[in-house]
Amino acid sequence: MTWPIKADLMSMAIMDMSAVFLAFTVGDRVQGMRIEDSEAAAYVKSYFDRHWENARDVPRLPLP
Repeated sequence: MTWPIKADLMSMAIMDMSAVFLAFTVGDRVQGMRIEDSEAAAYVKSYFDRHWENARDVPRLPLP
């Protein structure tokens, strides 16, 4: 999806609805954390779903 604001979109991975891994770009490094909690995983899934529902297709350019 496109991200029109000047801030990094958080990268997230939801694992079996029992843990979540979040990654953030900090300067030239990527830092992250793992949270093992089903309530946190449910919240992050809801956050992701809200973004996905509002996403628009990214135009694809033909290959040369």
